[in-house]
Amino acid sequence: MIFILQSIALAISIFNAIICLWLGMTVTLDGGRERGPRLAAAGLLMAGVFFLIHAAIIGRGPPVVDVGLPFWWRVISVVSLLAPYAWYATMIWYTGVSGKSLRIHKLLLFTMGIFIGILGLVLTAIYPLPQEARILALKFVPAWLVANLPFIVAGYLLALIMCFSLPIHALLTGPGRRNNLPHQAWLRVRSWLIRTSLLGLLAGIVALIGAVVVFSQGSSVRTPEVAWLADRAIELFFQLDVMVLIVVAAALGAAGQAMGAYAAFTDRPLPQWNRIDQWRWLVAIAGGFALMVGVSSALQVASIYIVLFATTLASLAYGLLSWRYRVEHEAFMERLRPFVGSLHFQDRLLDGGASLSASVEGLVEAISRDVLRAERACLLLRDAVPGLPKVISYHWGQTPTPILEQLPISSERRTSGIQLKAQSGAEWAIPLWDGRGLAGALVLGSPQSGAVYSEELMEVAAACCARLTDALAGERAARMLGDVLRQRIAEVKVLGSQGRRTLHDDVLPQIHAALIHLSAVSANDPLAQQTIQALSEAHTKLSALIRSLPPATPHRLAQGGLAQTLHDMVLVDFGNAFDQVTYRVAPAAEARLADTPQFIGEVISYALQETLRNAARHARGNDPRRHLNLNVQIDWQHGLVVDICDDGVGMSANPSSSAGSGSGLRLHRGLLMVIGGSLTISTPAQGGTQIHMQVPEELWNLPVLEPEEIA
Repeated sequence: MIFILQSIALAISIFNAIICLWLGMTVTLDGGRERGPRLAAAGLLMAGVFFLIHAAIIGRGPPVVDVGLPFWWRVISVVSLLAPYAWYATMIWYTGVSGKSLRIHKLLLFTMGIFIGILGLVLTAIYPLPQEARILALKFVPAWLVANLPFIVAGYLLALIMCFSLPIHALLTGPGRRNNLPHQAWLRVRSWLIRTSLLGLLAGIVALIGAVVVFSQGSSVRTPEVAWLADRAIELFFQLDVMVLIVVAAALGAAGQAMGAYAAFTDRPLPQWNRIDQWRWLVAIAGGFALMVGVSSALQVASIYIVLFATTLASLAYGLLSWRYRVEHEAFMERLRPFVGSLHFQDRLLDGGASLSASVEGLVEAISRDVLRAERACLLLRDAVPGLPKVISYHWGQTPTPILEQLPISSERRTSGIQLKAQSGAEWAIPLWDGRGLAGALVLGSPQSGAVYSEELMEVAAACCARLTDALAGERAARMLGDVLRQRIAEVKVLGSQGRRTLHDDVLPQIHAALIHLSAVSANDPLAQQTIQALSEAHTKLSALIRSLPPATPHRLAQGGLAQTLHDMVLVDFGNAFDQVTYRVAPAAEARLADTPQFIGEVISYALQETLRNAARHARGNDPRRHLNLNVQIDWQHGLVVDICDDGVGMSANPSSSAGSGSGLRLHRGLLMVIGGSLTISTPAQGGTQIHMQVPEELWNLPVLEPEEIA
């Protein structure tokens, strides 16, 4: 029976050691530089050392006072006193008690520190003594103690009880140190920490009762040495040891839940989402490893086989953890897929695709329901977007939605989440920032049952919503550029036809009427004949000019297509502006130009026209006699590629610094960006200007509407 109890105690000690060491390292790495997390980490690490030494002592087997263990008994005595003391000090810091309660707890902490220091010195001084002297020292019993319980043992156990009972008062009265922790989350953390202290108190009481029973039985034996070695006393010792270890394991489970699920003792305002699963997997792995060690000890398996079992279990555990992290990562990315995928704004802009409001509402629902696990949420926007309300809600119901300007969000202290006072069901606000300041906010209601808002999830939600607001701003700018393009196309159509119509319908008839009038009135007047001759020549030139005027770009595209339009624009319209013009079109590009939608063709044509006009006007610089060559090449490389090069004076890559204002090129660059293309300007080392225009292939596969239909 003793051997089985010894194996059980060994297994539970190893389990407790693994839990304490993991929690201690977690708080050490995440706790920051404040005093409280350092105290908590030190206490947990010392508890881990205690259970490791305890397992080593238990593994040696009875007797537990063997002469070869003085050093380990000294170490275990010190750490077993300091670990509960560190827990008490940590609770005073973490609960945030103040005023009179803080002064009382500081006084008690100071008193307990002196008492524990004296006990530690006495315990470390006893164990180097010979065994007879050590037993005699333990037999010293003051008159006011009963059941022959030594003063050292009684003081040791009473110190443990005080270190676990006093934190309960601090937890019940303290408001909590983390002001940005939700009230509901603080209540959960406090409940787990209270359970930890209660279980620690229970372990101390059980140990005290057990010590009284053991020493009472020992006093009935005439020889003290025989009392320590009696089988009944040893069996009772292991029974009580197992009971205390089980209670301590439960206490560590409660502390681990507070630290794993709610990031207690760390400087993070909210926990990380994966720490909860890490804690659960650690408990499972530690339990499996401890069970394997306990069974091996009970079956008296050779140590080499225990090492092999431990190696196998460690490999399997690491493999399971890697698989679990991969599964969690894939599930998390699946929940984020609506936000990391394409928003299809370009399709909606060109062919009037899905409703903008429906798309954005779906994204807000995905981030609120699947990622944050909020019962309700609403996205508040600063700027109005056509076709989209300024408040996009998810299960908000009939409750009035918050107003962005009234949220307590400070631009000086930018945090991932801001806790709101109880108002209309809103608990948290995630601010969204841009270059102009606060662009919006994602307001969250209470989390779903069992869920908690973590700092990492709030940062992810803020990044997703910020991407959404940026995309909405891009669509708003794209629609503005589209409106400018449609207005410019309409103006070109009207002005082009208006000039031709004015010359043909107004100017030429007036000149013709003047010729008839002069011929009838002054047929024999030489001066009149000269005037008639001049008017006739002007009439002839204007008629020729009207016939030679090129049609407007939309008419060209409708009649000859994009290929012919670009050809005429380069060689006919601007051919005389350069000394030499080279125009080349790749066969693949020429075949695809015939299928270009008219709306895309107009954007390309106007961009090329503006580029040629700038080259003809500014490439010679201040020397109008400068020899100027132009090279235009059109190719197809996963889309239309147009390269325009001249050997002029060159220009800056920033159009605003060139001879002109550059507004035309900026406008057409923006229009190309709207449809997914690009326009870049560079000055080669050999001089001149090179303009690279590119339009993606996907635009030739879209059912694009015409500008009139879009308008």
